Amino acid sequence: MDQELEDYKIKVEKWSLLELYDVVNNIDQEKYPERFIYLQNRIANFVGKPIQEELEKKELSFSKFGDRVEARIVDGLIFLPLIIINMILYKSLPIFCVYLFNIIYLLQLSYYVYFHYKFGATFGKHRKNLMVTQLNNDKISFFTSIIRYLPNYLYLAFSFFGNVAAIQNISNESLSQYSFLNHFAILSNYTPPLFKFLQFLTSVWFFADIIVFLSNRNRRSLHDLIAKTKVIYKTTKISLSQT
Repeated sequence: MDQELEDYKIKVEKWSLLELYDVVNNIDQEKYPERFIYLQNRIANFVGKPIQEELEKKELSFSKFGDRVEARIVDGLIFLPLIIINMILYKSLPIFCVYLFNIIYLLQLSYYVYFHYKFGATFGKHRKNLMVTQLNNDKISFFTSIIRYLPNYLYLAFSFFGNVAAIQNISNESLSQYSFLNHFAILSNYTPPLFKFLQFLTSVWFFADIIVFLSNRNRRSLHDLIAKTKVIYKTTKISLSQT
């Protein structure tokens, strides 16, 4: 191992500052800690100061409320055609559309979970140059992405089973007499009290999520605090302008 590190040092001595910056930005620090430290020292020799100071200069800034809202609107528009189709079909297939509405919501949640895990951002966040990361700026895991939206999944489950129970007491013909928007209130009249209460609790969570986001300077929502994530603005790699 020592010989391997020495061979690596010999190779590194031939690299330019640009090459050193590129490697230190991409090296696996946990797998190659000695190499990472040596790269830091080599860059320090070039610029006359530890690279950590440069890393601090490129501190990533936290997201703003307006940009988060705009990103969410853009992401919502992606699923708007499905919702419109659901509204059109409602008059002829009301009960089917109740289930379809839940499926659309499930697809939307899955979209958020997958894109945040795979790319660090949804289309809406990418448009606003935002990304979701761990607290140390690393990419989030699939499990972490699910944790961020766990309350949403619980709300969907409570809503779905509540709808199933409500539909047992109302026919297609009766439900079709109401508009698509009004059918939510009608279903609520037939939903068992337990599911109403559970839906209420998850609704309280969503309001608390917004309050927590607005009340802390790092603009981390409640689900960010629980999942140990943050939403930040993307930045470029370490600047070489001073060299």
